[in-house]
Amino acid sequence: MLARIFVLTLLLFITAFASGQTIEPSVLNTGSGSFSEKISVDWSIGESTSIYFFEGPVALSTGIIQPLTEKNGKPAFYILPWAKDEILIFPVPTHRLLDIDIQIPQTGTVTITLSDLWGRIIQQKKTQRTVADETARFDLMGLTPGIYYLNVTLGGDGTPVIRQGAFKIQKL
Repeated sequence: MLARIFVLTLLLFITAFASGQTIEPSVLNTGSGSFSEKISVDWSIGESTSIYFFEGPVALSTGIIQPLTEKNGKPAFYILPWAKDEILIFPVPTHRLLDIDIQIPQTGTVTITLSDLWGRIIQQKKTQRTVADETARFDLMGLTPGIYYLNVTLGGDGTPVIRQGAFKIQKL
């Protein structure tokens, strides 16, 4: 009887130790390759589970194939949110007129979109910003009182987006 208990305990110990050696998530890949000339193609045969990759505090990548590249994985540009002193939106709340004054010296294309709570676009303005002290103005006269959202994007030469942010606007 003591031998049976010993064998059972030994088998349970071996099973627990063996399952502790698996790597999660497991990737089953029988073959793969890559081609990069004018286009880049990566392929995989037999891959069956997701791959999780963390870099930084919240970066997560999951998918069937993860390409191997010599690049460091960082984008050529970063989209930064508007800082407190870079954009002025006034008056909030407003009865009729809303002014948007961008305070940074960069030039480029400014896209300002006013949308309602459901995401429907109410007004949109797209201008080429050439000087640092231009102010955009929205007339909210025909709108019903309530909450609206203002999305302001500044794009530059060679960079799709320099600054981007959404702001809550209340019309009285």
